[in-house]
Amino acid sequence: MTDEKKKLEIVSLRNRIVKKVFLTTIIGTFFLLASLWALVYSTSNNRERAAMQQTQERLEDFLKHDIQIQKGLNSYLDILPFRDDLIVLVFDKQEHLLYASDQTFDRISIGELGVIESVRQDSRSYYRLTSLIQLDDGTELYLQQYRSFFSGHIQLWFVLVVISISILLLAISFLFTVYRTVSDEVYPIRKLNTAFRQIIDDSFGTKSQILYEDGILEIQQIADNYNQLILNMEEQNAKQIQFISDVSHELRTPVTVLKGYINMLLRWGREDEVVLEESLQSSLKEAQRMEIMIKDMLDMIRIQGNIADHLDDVTDVEESILDVVDNFKVLRNDFKFVFTENRELLPLAQIYQVHFEQMIVILIDNAIKYSAENKEIEISATENLEKQTIQVLVRDHGQGISQEDLKHIFDRFYRASKARTSKDTQAGVGIGLSILKKLADAYSIQVSVRSEPGVGTEFILDIPQVPEEK
Repeated sequence: MTDEKKKLEIVSLRNRIVKKVFLTTIIGTFFLLASLWALVYSTSNNRERAAMQQTQERLEDFLKHDIQIQKGLNSYLDILPFRDDLIVLVFDKQEHLLYASDQTFDRISIGELGVIESVRQDSRSYYRLTSLIQLDDGTELYLQQYRSFFSGHIQLWFVLVVISISILLLAISFLFTVYRTVSDEVYPIRKLNTAFRQIIDDSFGTKSQILYEDGILEIQQIADNYNQLILNMEEQNAKQIQFISDVSHELRTPVTVLKGYINMLLRWGREDEVVLEESLQSSLKEAQRMEIMIKDMLDMIRIQGNIADHLDDVTDVEESILDVVDNFKVLRNDFKFVFTENRELLPLAQIYQVHFEQMIVILIDNAIKYSAENKEIEISATENLEKQTIQVLVRDHGQGISQEDLKHIFDRFYRASKARTSKDTQAGVGIGLSILKKLADAYSIQVSVRSEPGVGTEFILDIPQVPEEK
């Protein structure tokens, strides 16, 4: 995906938001203006009709008592406030025009009596009201009133236009503000996109974090999650680099030893049987150490992939311990394994059986490696009512661990007895306890260690019980 395409995607997101707001604003503004104009039109129309009816009544009353139509009407109309907007016609039953306030109105058209009608005269729109009146002498006349709707309310319509323009300007200003705001808020997403591209392009490079403090909760959460992801990736990357470095360091020694003994065989082993025997035995020993290293490293990788699928599993602790101990009795019959069983049935433990047995194997195997003289290993499982846990203890009577070494026994590739690493084939590479600690953390197991050099070591696992509701 090119940078141009990424930019188009971000713009598309912005445009989609702005488009929805734009359409909503336009529709809302249209309905607001339409409602406003309809309200003003209806109100003005009603007021105009009421004024026409009132004027018509006053004119009728005037004509009934003043027979001087021409002079009297001119004088009367001059005092009306809306004189310029009013046209009055008077004609008799034979449609002879008797009076016209506007001489351009020379055509007589009798409409429906007492009804305000919309008519056009000389390309202009008017409201017309016609009534038949009877004078005191019995004469019947038609009184007709014309009134231009728009000219009578030009000021009102002007104010309405100004208000409409103001509303439109506010709508445009609102849309512009939304556009700028959306553009600003989309920027962190664009930065996220760039950052993810950096991750794809450079898996091992240094990643920049996103600083977002504008108060939008959802974007803040995305930025925080991304920053946490980067921290986790950098931490895992550092661990991976350290792991590769440690593995290289651990494998370098046996490879160097093997290379040295092979060179000895090539130079003197063919003629000297002592050198041949020593070289073969030492090479076999180093090959066995490498095999253990590879197994431990594979266990570490394997354990990282299947913990999450078994966090809700439960295990019968005593039954699992018996299975593990029975296997060790067959494999290491030179050791004495003492398992103290409980008189009462223990509750189930909140842990996957395979992982629990792996932890016990690690502890017993670790005890075997460092118990060269006193070959008795004790195992027990009891219920801790206060902590609501199953407490599993593995104790040996071997060489023990110093207080300084106790601080590091769970570190990957750390071995408390460094003097034994080149002599003891079973010493491994210091991964076992690291695996145990990882499993313990995953299942919320508390691990305690007590040790005294020359006396022995005991590991205690406090494994959560299965809650009663389960």
